[in-house]
Amino acid sequence: DKSEKLCYNTEKKEQQKEEIIFAVNKYVGRLYENTYRINLHTHDFWEIVRYTKGSGLVEIDGEIIPFQENDIFAIPPNVPHTDYSDTGFQNYHYTFNDDDFNRLSYMKFQDTENNDFLTIMAQLYHEYHLKRKNYQNIIDSLYTVLFHYILALSEEAESNQYVALVINEIISNISNPD
Repeated sequence: DKSEKLCYNTEKKEQQKEEIIFAVNKYVGRLYENTYRINLHTHDFWEIVRYTKGSGLVEIDGEIIPFQENDIFAIPPNVPHTDYSDTGFQNYHYTFNDDDFNRLSYMKFQDTENNDFLTIMAQLYHEYHLKRKNYQNIIDSLYTVLFHYILALSEEAESNQYVALVINEIISNISNPD
């Protein structure tokens, strides 16, 4: 219940209850040492992964997709996924639940050239683990900003795919005039 989560009661028992509710719904993590494999798993929530170092492969629901630094993946709830690399990788990752986010498949896109998504994710990670007073409102606000970046960056990636298809079609027609 969102109203329960946003209610700040000074009683210790209520504060613990709020933290448990929050922790169940959202998690923010970071792989800061080289990681070579994450075992196949699922989440009850959306998971966002932003790779900060390395390259490798992500397997999402049986489909294998390459990843590299600056790539961002949005993985739907209850979809089996794993990532692995021969050379190692690092990332930030978080889960969220939003009924308005009605995508059925994963999305892959890249961060901006200024690493705006990474900057906000790093702040989200920091605030989530610091847990200073009013941290839940801060985290909710950062989630909202990241959510809007996801929408914007995924739309850019989708439009770029169509541009790439058209360019490839033009090139193939020029090189093969039949």
